[in-house]
Amino acid sequence: MLLEEVTPNIRQFYLTQEKSDEDYGSCLWAKITFDLTEYTMLAESDCGNYTYGWVPTPQIESFLHLMCRVDEDYLLGKISNESEFYLEESKKETLKNIENNCYFESEDNFKDISEEINDIEDCGEELFFTKCDDICGRYDIADSFELIECVKRYPASAVKFVNIFCNILQPYLRKIQEENQC
Repeated sequence: MLLEEVTPNIRQFYLTQEKSDEDYGSCLWAKITFDLTEYTMLAESDCGNYTYGWVPTPQIESFLHLMCRVDEDYLLGKISNESEFYLEESKKETLKNIENNCYFESEDNFKDISEEINDIEDCGEELFFTKCDDICGRYDIADSFELIECVKRYPASAVKFVNIFCNILQPYLRKIQEENQC
């Protein structure tokens, strides 16, 4: 077995909230480390730990240049998944799909389905889907799996981290890049 010690080419940034910050307490600290050779980011923070690596392209642009230009949606998609289920929005979207794609002989049938779906409470994505599928089955709605919408979003902690990254760290990175320090 071969063992090799590598000294990384890194830049590290440490951010802390101040009590005077408008959203004080939402993410008190963050330590963000960039490996400039390997094009990786490691972020440890009060609002979660995130890591991602990109294909190194030093002949095209430096890693810090890449980090200066990523936008919030792109970065959020790299460090997190839409994993938080939103029940109320799922009900609304599912009912909209049923109303727009199903034929009902009477308005009362749709009202009954709406009431049953709106009565679903305190459940996660899988149970919501199962309950909606059962309701649709009782009303002879075929292919209900295409109509049931489980609305999910990124966790608030990941959204907060990306907000800090793009609104606090990126302007600083752009400034030092303009000064040819990176």
